[in-house]
Amino acid sequence: MKTSREIKFDKILGSRIRGKRKQLGYLQRELALSSKISRQAVVYIEKGKSSPTLYHLTLIAKKLREPVDYFTRNIGER
Repeated sequence: MKTSREIKFDKILGSRIRGKRKQLGYLQRELALSSKISRQAVVYIEKGKSSPTLYHLTLIAKKLREPVDYFTRNIGER
């Protein structure tokens, strides 16, 4: 079971991915194809219900033209 901190991390990460994807005008299907995951996995990640592996996060970041730390920085800092 995830801790509240992990749940918060997943939600913020998903929100950042969704925001950048929309900003660039990509469909979830396009992000999924380039990231080698299913569209449903993208939906779950964006909703904060699951987190991508580091490998998949790297592919997502590449498609969204940002470094990985763009999506993860300052999450969980007080």
